[in-house]
Amino acid sequence: MGLFDYLAQRRGYSKGKQGSQYPAWALDRAELEGYSFPKYVDNSNKLSYFQRVSWVNIAVDKVATIGSGASWNVKRREGEDTVDVPNHDFERLMKQPNPTMSQSDLIYATMAYMSVCNTAYWWINYVGKKPVELWLIPTKNISPIPDGKMYIKGYEYDPGDGSPITLLPEEVVPFVGFNPDSMFTGMSNLDPLTTVMDSDIAMQSWNKRLFGKNNGRLPGILAFADPIADEDWSMIQKDVDKAAAMRSFMMLRNVKAGGVQWLQATASQKDMEFLNSRLANRDEIYSSIAPGLSSMLSVNATEANARIGKSTLIDFKVYPMLKKIADVVTTKIMPAYGTEFVFEPEDIRITDKVMLMQEMAEFSKTHTVDEVRTKYWQSDPLEDKAIGGKLVAAAQSGGAPAPLPVEDKPEEITPVEQVDVDAEEPEVETDKKAKDVYPAMQELDKWERKQKKAGKAVDFVAYNIPSEIVECIKKGTSFAEAREMLKASAKPVEMIAKDDSIDKVIKMLEMNLQVLEKDVKAGDPANYNFPITVNVPPATVNTIPAPEVTVNVDPTPIENNVNVEGNTINVPEQPTPNVNIDNKVIMPKSKRKITIGRNLDGSLAEMTSEEA
Repeated sequence: MGLFDYLAQRRGYSKGKQGSQYPAWALDRAELEGYSFPKYVDNSNKLSYFQRVSWVNIAVDKVATIGSGASWNVKRREGEDTVDVPNHDFERLMKQPNPTMSQSDLIYATMAYMSVCNTAYWWINYVGKKPVELWLIPTKNISPIPDGKMYIKGYEYDPGDGSPITLLPEEVVPFVGFNPDSMFTGMSNLDPLTTVMDSDIAMQSWNKRLFGKNNGRLPGILAFADPIADEDWSMIQKDVDKAAAMRSFMMLRNVKAGGVQWLQATASQKDMEFLNSRLANRDEIYSSIAPGLSSMLSVNATEANARIGKSTLIDFKVYPMLKKIADVVTTKIMPAYGTEFVFEPEDIRITDKVMLMQEMAEFSKTHTVDEVRTKYWQSDPLEDKAIGGKLVAAAQSGGAPAPLPVEDKPEEITPVEQVDVDAEEPEVETDKKAKDVYPAMQELDKWERKQKKAGKAVDFVAYNIPSEIVECIKKGTSFAEAREMLKASAKPVEMIAKDDSIDKVIKMLEMNLQVLEKDVKAGDPANYNFPITVNVPPATVNTIPAPEVTVNVDPTPIENNVNVEGNTINVPEQPTPNVNIDNKVIMPKSKRKITIGRNLDGSLAEMTSEEA
């Protein structure tokens, strides 16, 4: 950054960078790190530890060996899920990335460099816009070139002949780990272990001299009581060295008591805890590079310890490294094939198979064969839909297939169960119906989660949701409305027809039909019948016993103007007497069977009435 740019930035101005996708602070950091180029990274020293320290070599080899055996797959994103793409072009390229390497060779070397240097590089050979070759670049021969304007200008590859080659950023795929001091190269896990590895190298060198030149004899002092002439002293020294090298006895003559004494000048290996010190170095190196490896390879390890150690190594080191490689490839290479493709490694983590089988058994109780195949085996649905749509238990016993939703023609709503409107339904029955609708509510929740996850309408095999509600959801009814429909179907129809009031019966029916009229949004002219039966016992008439009736008639007076014709006397017609009888007739309430149908537009389609 120039002086003018620095002053302008201090005053709040920033220099525009055309086409830049990096923030100003990142470009400033890149410019600062660029000053240390070309002595930017020196991975040769780290790699020398891999070559000289046996514990480092063993740990790196085990990590890379386990990881190189994993398989790789290209998958396509579908919502939040991924679907395998068989025999994808990049999968075929990974099988033979270049003429000299196989897939396992490429992954082994990449993971070895990442374990030692925390940085690895691939060179991509593009033909057109598609990669046709993948090459591993030795990490010790390549270094990034930070730039204050481009963030990274490229990569310098130095084969060692003094003629470096500059590679474009698009050609190189870097696998870089975390480094608190740099944004362009990773900090090796060996950096904090430098002292441990140096001490282990010194211990190996001392052990080599002890058993090599000294032939296993610890350093000591030969003390002579009498003075010895120089000629004899030189001869004695040669004899001692020769005897030590040949690991033979050295003989001395005329040695009186106390004439020659041997004094130990150093502690033995046992006294120095030499072996335990090296084992401590080993465990510290393993914990950093390959956690769990100590319990795997220990001579005292039991089978249980070895299994736990292997699981720890894969969970904490190998699989995360595979995921890092996959993420970088997905970001840097897969866009050449399409943004919907991802590169994923095989999940090599060890699982508890007994617990997994128990989980599968519980899952199979409420899911179909195809759902179990998809979730646990990543397999496609069966071609035979009759078997794939069955519950696992039904498929194993040869039972009838589970009902599949019909997409072509909507089904008619199943009539509501006939209810005795006058009978008092106990609360226990209502609770039972509420429990019966619980599995359907669970299926609705699962369907809603699946649809939200996919971001679109998805097919769903329902076993407890009524078919009419399934059709309504397919035609646009929300899941909240579907739940209300379920709740309405679970409630008992309570209607009391008092005084033979048909209007009240119809009103109660309309209240129950409102849910259907609200939710059915399709244009099919289907009628939805909502029948209710009123069961009435035969009517009986109870009367009070008939009373005795007495009719008193006043005598008719015969006046003088009575017309007498012969023996006949004509009496004038008298009014009929009133007879009052005290009696009651008790009639039961009338009960009838009423069937009411209603069209989609809300009009009354059918109404029939007959004696129960």
